[in-house]
Amino acid sequence: MWPYDQPSQSMKSRLRVQNASAFQFLKFVDLVKLKNLCENMTTIQCLYYLHRNQTDYLQPLSADETRLFKETYCTENNKVLFHTFWGKTRFLNNQILQMHILSFLYTQNLQCCRLIVWLWPPLDSRIKQLYDQLYAPHVEFRTTMSVAEKLRELDIYVGSHWSGLPWRWFIPYRALFSDVLRFIILHEFGGIYIDVDALLLRDLQPFFSYEFGYRWSFLNGFNTGVLRLFAKSNVSSIIINRARQTKSPFEFFPSSLEKRHSLPANFYRLPSAFFDPIWLAVDEVDQSSRQEWKLSSGFLVAFKDPLRQQSEISRRGRSVFDGAFIFHWHASSTPKIFEPGSYLHQWSEFLNSEFFDK
Repeated sequence: MWPYDQPSQSMKSRLRVQNASAFQFLKFVDLVKLKNLCENMTTIQCLYYLHRNQTDYLQPLSADETRLFKETYCTENNKVLFHTFWGKTRFLNNQILQMHILSFLYTQNLQCCRLIVWLWPPLDSRIKQLYDQLYAPHVEFRTTMSVAEKLRELDIYVGSHWSGLPWRWFIPYRALFSDVLRFIILHEFGGIYIDVDALLLRDLQPFFSYEFGYRWSFLNGFNTGVLRLFAKSNVSSIIINRARQTKSPFEFFPSSLEKRHSLPANFYRLPSAFFDPIWLAVDEVDQSSRQEWKLSSGFLVAFKDPLRQQSEISRRGRSVFDGAFIFHWHASSTPKIFEPGSYLHQWSEFLNSEFFDK
């Protein structure tokens, strides 16, 4: 049997009792207007507006709206489910996964949401219990076996076979598997799927009543690194049914969603600045932000700047992306180690100091 990471002595949880009164129940004044506004700004201008002008685009829910919101999302059986996928089950202490979990715990109203970490390969039940206890009741670890059964029902082959199982199904690339997985999960359970290489920066509660992905850089496609769908929704049903007809996993591929499907207008494609603030600058579309952040030259190389101590982004500190709701940092295009003093290392150190004993 392979060895698994176990919670270390330094991970004796001291999760603070969250002060629920610190969270406001807010709604967007006009999400479409905000979307259009940011799409006509540079990324830095958009982030500045999102950070400095929150009363322009957010407003408190009325007493009746707050009561309805709590009844809909903030009971034990009706919390909004956040989902992520981790394909290295043996390494649950990995800083990428741990930072994702801690950023969720730090930014979200835990009375109204819960995180499920979906794992492949399956996790030893004893180890699962240890990690479930560590973050209970706010985080749960589940294996993707039930999702694999859904893929079999759809008759979709998605990759290189996993031997040693009572059945075989094919997954050529882990990324492609997670592209499919998120739609199956959200169709079944609803919620918000967020890639594990993402740092949650703000409370996502104002988005709960919308379905959305975000823009694939400057192209017209969707990125589903952040994806909100309701269970059995029109959007998920369109995509699932199309996959059932074609037997192809590529129906779920983010950049081809709009080409392959006639998606309803209320499935929003939000600006990448909301969730992926560095992307347009890395792609050299937003030259103004690229120059102000002094990003490294070379195709995709600038994605590494938040992991480098000497970068301008790291020099500016944890507040550099203030205004963004999430920072998706594209682990597939970066090293997996945060240099001491880098932007991501600063966040990792801060979150660990908030939650764990020294």
